Amino acid sequence: MIISIFWVLLGGALLFVGGHYLVDHAVKLAWALRIPKAVVAMTVVAFGTSAPELVVSLDAAASDHDALVIGNILGSNIANVVLVLALSALIAPFAVARGRLRQDGLVMLAGTAAFYAVALTGHFNRAMGLLFLLGMALFLWNSFRKDHGDLEEFENIVEHGRPMGMALHGAIIVGALLALALGAHWFVKGAVEMAAWFGVSEAVIGLTVVAVGSCAPEIVTSVMAAFKRHSEVALGNVLGSNLFNIVGITGVTAVVFPLQISSEFLRLDMPMVLITSLAVVLWGLMFRRMGRVFGGLCLVVYGGYITTLFLA
Repeated sequence: MIISIFWVLLGGALLFVGGHYLVDHAVKLAWALRIPKAVVAMTVVAFGTSAPELVVSLDAAASDHDALVIGNILGSNIANVVLVLALSALIAPFAVARGRLRQDGLVMLAGTAAFYAVALTGHFNRAMGLLFLLGMALFLWNSFRKDHGDLEEFENIVEHGRPMGMALHGAIIVGALLALALGAHWFVKGAVEMAAWFGVSEAVIGLTVVAVGSCAPEIVTSVMAAFKRHSEVALGNVLGSNLFNIVGITGVTAVVFPLQISSEFLRLDMPMVLITSLAVVLWGLMFRRMGRVFGGLCLVVYGGYITTLFLA
C-alpha cells in the first residue's frame, strides 16, 4: 500500500511540474517566434493545462485500463465544477460575465451531451474520436475568429524580460513532456495498485484519486488566482478545461486507442457531470455571482458524491 501511494505521489508531482513548465516555456517560445497572442492563448495554454489529463488517459488506455480513462475524464470535469469553483468562490466571491458564460457554457454542455450520447453505445471508436477532434478544432477556430476580448491572463503568463534562447525553451519543453510521460506511467501504476488494495473498481479510483491528481494544475492555479482576488479567472479555466477534457482528450485517446465505456458510468457519474455542469451555468446566468453560499453548496455536493462512490 505504501509503495502504491509513493507511485501516485511521485507521478502526481511529475505531472504537476511537467505541466507547469510545458505551459510556461511553450508560451515563451511561441512569443519568441512572434506567434499571435490569441493563437497561443487558445491553443498552447489550453493544451498545456490539460496535458496531465491527456497523458494519464493515453497511458491508461495503452495498458487496457479503459475504466481509468473514462473515470479520469468524468472525475476531472466533476472536480473542476464543484471543487475548483467552490474553493475559488469561498476564498474570493466573484461576479460572472454572463455573455462569456452563455457562449462557452453552452458549448461545454453541448460537448458533454455529445459524450453522453456516445457513452450510451458502450464504445468510443476512431471515427467518433475524429469527429470530436473536428468539433474541438471548429470551436477553437470560431473562438479565435470572434475573440476580441481581454487577453490579460495571457499577458500575465508571459514575462516581458530578456528572452531565453529558443533552443533552451525547446529543451525544457522536451524535458517537461518526458516528465509528463513518466509521471503518468507511475501515477497510473500506483492508482491500479491502490484500486486492488482497497478492493474498489478502477472506475472509482479514476473518478477520485486520478481525477483530482491530474487536475491539480487547475486547482492550484484557481486557488492562487483567488488569493490574488482574480477568482473570475477560475470560471473561464473550468469551462475551457472541461470542454477540452470531454471533447479533446477523449477524441485524441479514442483515435489512438479505441475505448470501451462501462455501463457503470451511466448510473451516477455521467448524470453527475451533466447536472453539475448545467447547474453552474444556470447559477451564473441567474445570480450573476458565485459567492460563499455557492461554494459551500458545491463542497457539500462533492463530498456526498465521493462518499456515494466508496459506499456503493
